[in-house]
Amino acid sequence: MASEHAFHNDPLLRVRDLCVDYITDDGHFRAVKLVSFDICRGEVFGLTGESS
Repeated sequence: MASEHAFHNDPLLRVRDLCVDYITDDGHFRAVKLVSFDICRGEVFGLTGESS
């Protein structure tokens, strides 16, 4: 049985190799390439980038 401490450190969300692609009038645009992250209890996460 897992300890209570280990349970609270487990990620609530785990993302691996995320890619975000857009198709525009100018063609294909990859906005995010192979991003991986975990979000644990009590954490705040934001992903920002340039506007084109």
